[in-house]
Amino acid sequence: MRKVIVTCAVTGSIHTPSMSPHIPVTPREIADAAIGAHAAGASIVHLHARDPIDGRPSQDVALFKQFLPEIKAACDVVINLTTGGASTLVANVTATSTFAGQITGNVSFDREGAAALTLTDNSSYTGTTVLGGGGTTTLRDSGALSGTSALAINFATLALDNNAGLQTAMTNRVNDAAPITLRGGSIAFTGRVMDNSTETLGAVSAAKGANTITVSTGNSGAYFAADLTLSSLNRAANTTVNFV
Repeated sequence: MRKVIVTCAVTGSIHTPSMSPHIPVTPREIADAAIGAHAAGASIVHLHARDPIDGRPSQDVALFKQFLPEIKAACDVVINLTTGGASTLVANVTATSTFAGQITGNVSFDREGAAALTLTDNSSYTGTTVLGGGGTTTLRDSGALSGTSALAINFATLALDNNAGLQTAMTNRVNDAAPITLRGGSIAFTGRVMDNSTETLGAVSAAKGANTITVSTGNSGAYFAADLTLSSLNRAANTTVNFV
């Protein structure tokens, strides 16, 4: 009998959940599908990750970490992770840093590390953004993420600061169409002194843990204001969102 090696791609990056209700989306579903494929005879599983909220393909490292250990512990299938999609720039920030350059093109940005990172110019890259590691990423001066397709804030903070550095008042630091997923994450918006500051964000989903959204003016009085608008807000079971 001729030997055959069977590879199973349990969830790709092209198909959408609307095409079939059987496409694995959550880390639990992806793990179960991979383990089931091995039990059915597959020697190799080819894996992508998906955002568990909306099912879109994701390169969020935190999502891969949720299903890979489950598969490894359950069987000895060979795991083949995707190398497709946009390239990812990974920055492990270990000391307080300021980046005055730009990130452009069809790339994603994964910022890890507990130290503070400040971006002072617009980065127009069109891939996803992952902020993790417990650190704060601040958009200040001309700092913006104008092209990112989605943001995941995993136990980290995104600060939109109009009142430090050059005190530049910007009304669109983050792509309005980009959905934002919070997993123990925080968003802080600070307006500029003597200004009616505004910012609009895309659909915000609280997917895990305790999350915080903070809005503050650059000062106080009758002529100062800071307005942060969310396109929508969804909260998964057993998660919280604290508004300050």
